[in-house]
Amino acid sequence: MIQISKTIKQERLRRGMTQEALAEYLNTTKTTISKWENTTLYP
Repeated sequence: MIQISKTIKQERLRRGMTQEALAEYLNTTKTTISKWENTTLYP
């Protein structure tokens, strides 16, 4: 599951998006994106 977290962060950064922008795009919160990227929560 760590790979999923790394991929989410890598793709977000590659596209030049902030966690807030990705959260808005996915209709979720910045906190959720942060937890996905830090392996605290899985999508």
